[in-house]
Amino acid sequence: MRLKNIFFFIIFIGVSERVIACTCFPLDSLSAKQMINEVDFVVIGHAIKNIGFNSEVNEMWDQRNQGYDVLIEIDSIIKGNLNSKTIFVRQFGGNCDQIFKFGEQYLIVGNQLDKFELRTPKRRKNKKGEIPLNDMPPPPPSVYSNTAIFYDSSQEEVSYWNEIANEQIIVNTSICSSFYVTSKIASYFLNN
Repeated sequence: MRLKNIFFFIIFIGVSERVIACTCFPLDSLSAKQMINEVDFVVIGHAIKNIGFNSEVNEMWDQRNQGYDVLIEIDSIIKGNLNSKTIFVRQFGGNCDQIFKFGEQYLIVGNQLDKFELRTPKRRKNKKGEIPLNDMPPPPPSVYSNTAIFYDSSQEEVSYWNEIANEQIIVNTSICSSFYVTSKIASYFLNN
């Protein structure tokens, strides 16, 4: 009976909650200060629309008033040189994406993405009789990287992002480097 209850509890949690399995580095005022010194931008802003490559996905997210690859309207600049009132945020899918709710203010920390590249992941050669295992591509770029490498994408998507990068500022961030402006973690950046 106990095993049955645990099973139903797990099913209930899985259905009722958005489960996030992202592990971020611990942040305090000292690590926030170090992070500020190593990134291009620290801004406060709010998402106003989705800007991903797939227009149908953008439309779906816009209807929900949230998204992850978004256009951010800047409310204030803590660090960075901006000639625009907006920045583009590009995230790389997975558990560490920040879901930006439209109208909510976020503290966004990250580096400018200057270049997007398409690469074919290296595959390991299997020995005779081995079960084929594909080597996984490396993880998405850290907030400190200025180049984004695409492995499972099209050349059209890579070109789309490069065109934006040539005209606008695209910032790489994640749930580990963008926070509700009223959160305790954001206060570490704001009080430095």
